[in-house]
Formats: sequence, structure tokens, C-alpha cells
Amino acid sequence: MEPDNRDENLDLKQKDDKHDDWRNLPATAQRLSTLFRENDLPETAWKPAQQLSGMIPTGKEWLRFADILFAGMGTIFLLAGIVFFFAFNWDDLTKWHRFAIVEGAVVISTILAFILNLDKWAGRLALAASAILMGVALVVVSQEYQTGADSYRLFQIWLMLITGWVLISRWNIMYLMWMILLNVTISLYWEQVVYSDWQMLNFILLGANAGFLFLWEGVARVTRFKFMVDGRWFLYIIMLIAMGHATVLMGDFILDSRLMGVTSVMQVVAYLAMMALTLTFYMVLRRDLLMVTFAAFSLLVIGITWSGNLLSDMLTDFGSGIVYFFIMAIITISLTAALVWALRNLNRIWEVNHGE
Repeated sequence: MEPDNRDENLDLKQKDDKHDDWRNLPATAQRLSTLFRENDLPETAWKPAQQLSGMIPTGKEWLRFADILFAGMGTIFLLAGIVFFFAFNWDDLTKWHRFAIVEGAVVISTILAFILNLDKWAGRLALAASAILMGVALVVVSQEYQTGADSYRLFQIWLMLITGWVLISRWNIMYLMWMILLNVTISLYWEQVVYSDWQMLNFILLGANAGFLFLWEGVARVTRFKFMVDGRWFLYIIMLIAMGHATVLMGDFILDSRLMGVTSVMQVVAYLAMMALTLTFYMVLRRDLLMVTFAAFSLLVIGITWSGNLLSDMLTDFGSGIVYFFIMAIITISLTAALVWALRNLNRIWEVNHGE
């Protein structure tokens, strides 16, 4: 009598169906890690799987990286050479020589950008060089004609002149440059013209950076432009700046909570709105653990600040700094451990859901 292999055949069929399911999915780093962790693939297939999925760069990709790296370094050194050329030979150059050199460099680099194609790295680097040289040209003009204008106007005009180039560049480094100029312009204007109400400066910078961040994310989600979806690394820098201003506003409210007023309410509302937008968007609409980590770190700073301020008022009568230091160390360690546990648990949940 032959042995009954029906159960064994059923197990093999279920296993094949399971493999058919994951074979139809794109090979991502998280899916591969899940498959090897669950022993669905042999350990000997780990390295070939990494190479086939693009997790390990190929020789051509390394050459392309080196090509872009050296082209970028060459552009930076060329621009630095132009700046140092003016600095060293300023007295030996006439006014027309100075204008002709720097403006000629702007025109040449702009023409090269369109000849080399803005969809390629050479064209992008040429356009970035044009944007930087525009700032150099403005510096040369301001040095030649000493008008006594505030320095924020230089950055303001520079920002306005390169806006068109930034919009057509479709390159995130250009957008990052534009945002840096915007932050510098607003900060210098506040320092040189307003010189008061520093909380309002934080409100404005928070609104500018957070507005740009979520506008970018919203447009990218609707239009699905490749350069907006793929090159998101610079958004982390914008988030750091925005979250930093939100944290400063909330921290200032905690330390000066005795002075309640409209500004204090605005500080709390601004911080809570920033946290709600960040956590809702990056936990529900688009999962991004690093963005959530920035928000968690801000909560950690605010929690420590609030605890320290409250504990300082409670221990005033004791006059003992050792007790305050010991309790604050426990609070800091506890809050940090809780946030790390929460982030690790969130990441584990996302990995499981992604693997399914």
C-alpha cells in the first residue's frame, strides 16, 4: 500500500502559492529582509538578491557616482577660483573688467546649462553655477557702488533673480538654495530693520519652511512628478529648520509661561499645529520614520524643558542642585527610552504591513 502524500502535497501547494504572491511584488529592501528573516529564501541567495534588486551598486553605478562627484567638485572649485580671483586682483582690475568677467561668466554658464540639457547633471551644475555667480555679480556691484544699503537687500534681489531658474531646474539642490536664501533674507531683514519681536520672526520662519514643506508634499502627491517624488532628501533639512522654530516657540512659552497673552496662545497653537500636521501626514498619508523621529525629538526636548522648569519651581525651597540633577537625569533617560521604544515599535509595525 502506497503512503498517503496528500497532506505533504497540500503543504507544498500552499508554499508555492505563497511564493507566487511575493514573486509578483517589486523587490525592495524591506521585502527581501522579511523573506530572508522568515526563511522563505536560502541564505546563499542573499548577495545575488541584493545585486538584482539594486541594493548593492554595480560597477557602472559607482562610475556614474564618481563622475557626478568629480563634476560637482570641479564646479565648486571653479566658482571658488572666480571668487578668489576677484578678491586677489580687485585693485588691479578696472570697473569694466570686473563687470565683464563676472557677468560674462553668468551668461556663459547659463547658455551652457541649456546646451548641455537640464535633465542631465552637466546642465544642472551649469545652471547652479549661474545662480551662484549671480550672487557674486551682485556682490561686485555692491562693492563698486557703495550705496550703504542693508545687506538683506542683496540676498533679496539674488533670491528674486534666480527664482525663474529654480522653477525650471527641476533639481532639488536649486530649491534648497532658494529656501536658504529666503531664510537668510527674512532673518537679516528682521535684524537690520525690525530688530524687535523675535517671537514673530520664529512664527514667520516656521510658516515659510513648513508651508514650503507641505506644499511640496501635496503637489508631489497630486502630480507625481519624478523629481518631486524621488529627490526628497532636502525636505529633511527643511523639516529640521521648521521643527526647530516650532520647538523654540514652545520652549519660550514654557520658560515664560507667567506672561500669558495672545503671543503665548499663538505659540502653543503653532506648535500643536506643526506636530499634528507632521504626525498625521507622515504616519497616515505618507509613512516616513525620519520625519516622525524629528517630531519625536522635538517632543523630547519640550518634555525635558517643561519637566526641568516645573521641577525647578518645586525644588526652590530645598536649594539642592544635586537632587535636581538626579531627578532630571531620570526623567531624561525615561523619556528618551519611551520615545525610542515607540519609534522601534512603529517601525516594526510598518515593516510587517509592508511585507504583507
